[in-house]
Amino acid sequence: MKKLLGTTALIIALIANSWAQATTGGDAGLIRVRQEVESLGVDTDVNVTLKYGTKVNGRIIRISGDTFDLRDLAGAVTNYKFADVIKVKKSGLHGAKAALAIGIAAAIVTVIVIDISRKRQSNICPLGCRTF
Repeated sequence: MKKLLGTTALIIALIANSWAQATTGGDAGLIRVRQEVESLGVDTDVNVTLKYGTKVNGRIIRISGDTFDLRDLAGAVTNYKFADVIKVKKSGLHGAKAALAIGIAAAIVTVIVIDISRKRQSNICPLGCRTF
């Protein structure tokens, strides 16, 4: 009986904790999104994920109290509420992705240069001619 009572109390505590986090999580998410947008600033290209899974790309052109405006590639300006946004991320290659791309490009160039230098050192005619 004591085990059942303890288990029931634990389950109720977990449910109450989850409910408390869910009710305050909206405000924390709103503040986080607002801080992200403000830290990126105006004239920054961003990828925005909205509450319902929609993803939009554009440039931040204005930040106001509870909203910000994005200009898409076509030039259309759309106003978004911070409350409707889940995630804002700077678009383009940056950080580790850029370093990876540069490393791959350098490896490809190195392989090409080594291949060309080996062909020049051999006795094979570069035009494919044969010696008789």
